[in-house]
Amino acid sequence: MGIYLVIWIFVLGQLTSFTYENIQVAIIELVLITAGVLLAHGLARNIIQVEDTIESLAFGEIPGRATFLKDAAEAIKVELTRCRRYNHPLTVLVMEPDSETLQKGLQRTLQELKLNLATRYTYARLCQIINEAARRTDMVLQQSKKGRFIIICPETELHDSTILANRIQAIAQENLGITISWGVAAFPAEAITFDELLHKAELKLLSPMARFLPLSKESNGLDKEKS
Repeated sequence: MGIYLVIWIFVLGQLTSFTYENIQVAIIELVLITAGVLLAHGLARNIIQVEDTIESLAFGEIPGRATFLKDAAEAIKVELTRCRRYNHPLTVLVMEPDSETLQKGLQRTLQELKLNLATRYTYARLCQIINEAARRTDMVLQQSKKGRFIIICPETELHDSTILANRIQAIAQENLGITISWGVAAFPAEAITFDELLHKAELKLLSPMARFLPLSKESNGLDKEKS
């Protein structure tokens, strides 16, 4: 906007008169230029976000990744030299999928790949949403086997964690169209070890009504004793 105004005033202003019509045209052009810049900026941010997500998916941990034959020449040479020197056995096994059944297998693999990629993308986006909503002091962890995220919030009361959970749930619903279940447990009112806190939070995750149950007398007594 500043560049456009400088050009219009000091360059175009010397060639044309400052009439009412020219000012109207300038305002319209300024609005269009500003809107175009904002749209381009938003598009660039979304493209970068998608690229980062795809990169994390593409270069993530892939078990059983094979080395290309041309890159393993030195390792093969070393292994054969060792076998010759110590007279150890060695075999070379060659495997290739059957061309007749490959097409049928590709159709099934394609469906599984689409589902797996969509699942990994959703988890990656959800992880980004959680990290953006959490504070810098919060620890965001992931249980890979269960597909769960754990957020450890230091110096945070139960009410504040509830607000954070609801905010993440709303963002995930708006951006991904998914519903997030959550449970939270407080130290030291409900437990004094991490495993116990995690267990209590998981119970509330499975039974959402437990979030709103009052703390037991034992928990209150423990809270006072620890205080």
